[in-house]
Amino acid sequence: MNRLKNISIIILLSSFLFSFIISCDSTDPKPPEKPPGYQEDIPWPSLADSPWPMYHGDPQNTGRSTTMLSISGVVTDTILDYHHTSGFVVGEDSSIYFISTGNKSGLVCLTKNGVEKFVYPLPSSGGISGIGTPIITKAGNIIFGYKRTDSVYSINSNGVLNWAININTQNELSIGKDGTIYVLTSSPAGLTALDQGGNIKWILHEESLKPYGLALSPDGNSAYSLGVFNSGIALIAIDLKTRSVKWKIDGVSTEALPLVDSNGNIYTILQNEESLKFFLYSIFPSGETRWKYELLESSQDYFFNFAISKNGSIYLGFEYLYALNYSGELLWRINSEKISSGILYTGDDNILFEKSNLSGMNSLLVYNKDGNVILEISLPNYNIGEIVQTPLLSSPNQIILSYYRSNYLVKIN
Repeated sequence: MNRLKNISIIILLSSFLFSFIISCDSTDPKPPEKPPGYQEDIPWPSLADSPWPMYHGDPQNTGRSTTMLSISGVVTDTILDYHHTSGFVVGEDSSIYFISTGNKSGLVCLTKNGVEKFVYPLPSSGGISGIGTPIITKAGNIIFGYKRTDSVYSINSNGVLNWAININTQNELSIGKDGTIYVLTSSPAGLTALDQGGNIKWILHEESLKPYGLALSPDGNSAYSLGVFNSGIALIAIDLKTRSVKWKIDGVSTEALPLVDSNGNIYTILQNEESLKFFLYSIFPSGETRWKYELLESSQDYFFNFAISKNGSIYLGFEYLYALNYSGELLWRINSEKISSGILYTGDDNILFEKSNLSGMNSLLVYNKDGNVILEISLPNYNIGEIVQTPLLSSPNQIILSYYRSNYLVKIN
């Protein structure tokens, strides 16, 4: 019996020593734990692997770029033969794409230095608004909607038409992981799904959908859209597998598109119909409110697209710039006079946006994540209104600004 007891003790001691040695082994240290709210990068195989392949960066509208920022602040403005009404996107070869409705109307492709590569011509729309930013696919095709012709187009990287389909569409398209193109329509209101060949896969009719743009869930199975103004519906969730509406949230939507984090939570700015106050909502995928934060703005119903950082902090605003943590608590708030573009969060934790001061002058502001201004760059004043599109960080040392409905290309190096 004693012999068995001694053997048991030896086995226990050996097990303890082995565990101790393994735990002290510095050759294979454990990676540090990620903080709550840490944002994983979501692989999206249908999109080009480029700094900015679609509107506001990705199908979740995160406004977050992996590109680092390294600029000296030198501004170069160029007058072009184009009257661009869409945002700019960048392909894997650094080519720049946008939609023009001016003297040269259609899809424009420039080199990274601003030299024209090609224009796929389309009928001039006379500066009409409601033209969405192109999407660049992994295959190098450029997908976009053009309101003048009520069509969606696919053009290859050499400027040759792949296909076109007549669909009443405006503003931003989106793309699924499997390459499905999602098109919001206004007449009739609904959502149309196209395959990569331009064929209709299915149509969901829904009168409450506002045709501004979608945010997709990380798994690509759900889409979120704003509701039509004054419809009483502020946010709509769509199950893309069953092609049906999952839930709706009452209220009044603003202009900022929903944003989805890597855990599937949805963020949107809504106005309370009774108090007319604005709130940033964080909503679970189930449609239940996770938290809400009251915003100070009260004199307008327009907010630009906002951004989420790698640690889950949200940056948004109009008259004020807000930073909220992942739990909805205020980190800091700054009177920014007037934010007049979407917000970009860079790979090295900087916040970029354009603002207009009280005298009407424009500037590009660069904040760090703690709310300190690290760079302010005066911009040319063209008296043509606001930028509204999110600044594009096409490379570490180049920012591109797209003045809405103008023929100016502004680059900052």
